[in-house]
Amino acid sequence: MIKIYRDVLSEELIQSLFEWNEKTKGGDVWASNQAKWLDVLKYATTGTILSRVLPDNFRNDIISNLYSRGKIDWMPTTTSALFYMGFPNSCVNWHPDFPDYDAMSIYLNKDWDSNWGGWFAYTEEYNWVDGDVRPGHGKFVVPKYNMSIMSTEKEWHCTTPISPFAHPRLSIQLFFSKKT
Repeated sequence: MIKIYRDVLSEELIQSLFEWNEKTKGGDVWASNQAKWLDVLKYATTGTILSRVLPDNFRNDIISNLYSRGKIDWMPTTTSALFYMGFPNSCVNWHPDFPDYDAMSIYLNKDWDSNWGGWFAYTEEYNWVDGDVRPGHGKFVVPKYNMSIMSTEKEWHCTTPISPFAHPRLSIQLFFSKKT
């Protein structure tokens, strides 16, 4: 099930995350979709999405914020947290996430123009064509500041291409153990 939440993290935590990224963004800390992702996730894009693993203290603070703000009602036993920067022309192809984990995207751009793309799209109905999923219709959500989208049932989803005129699209991607 897709769940959308607003006001998911405290302003202090978001500011602290941006300050950490500014101080530590140099050096060998970034991975790229073009270098690391499976082809099925990137074949329709020429753009780049950079990611970096968030340190344990941020990962733990994010999960605590989600719990204390009522966005999740359990404390996951395992969690991974990544900071993403999606650049113009990047997208993520249709895919489901891991069956054993819930996934959540938290959007961090204060001013995101809906014409810039980068929308989260999802579908419950799809067709297989030549070994690939081809949805006939679906729903989409325009990224908004401090909003999250949570996927709990391995839903098919993607992100639409980001406009060549857009700022980098900033987000946190979480994967965490399901409620038991």
